[in-house]
Amino acid sequence: MKAEVAEQLAGSAGPLGYSLLVFVLSVLSTALLVPIVQWAGLRLNLTDRPDQRKQHRKPMVRLGGVAMVLGFVVALTITWACGAFGILPASQETLIWTAIW
Repeated sequence: MKAEVAEQLAGSAGPLGYSLLVFVLSVLSTALLVPIVQWAGLRLNLTDRPDQRKQHRKPMVRLGGVAMVLGFVVALTITWACGAFGILPASQETLIWTAIW
């Protein structure tokens, strides 16, 4: 079942299709997560305050990288759940998750 879903999502392009799938999912999930992380950063007061040495005029949230990493992890998790890692040897799948964590 997972393999069928992965094939439908990625098409018949093989690894290129899976790479495109991960890219699109990363972009979409990051775009959705950025406003949430920004809201949380403002709410929790995790900001960089402006002063005379800085260019920004209002407090800037300091959690921008969190949304990007979470977006990528979400995309890879969805791809893994669809069975797209099935085309990789088990040793490479372990390397991917090790590098992420």
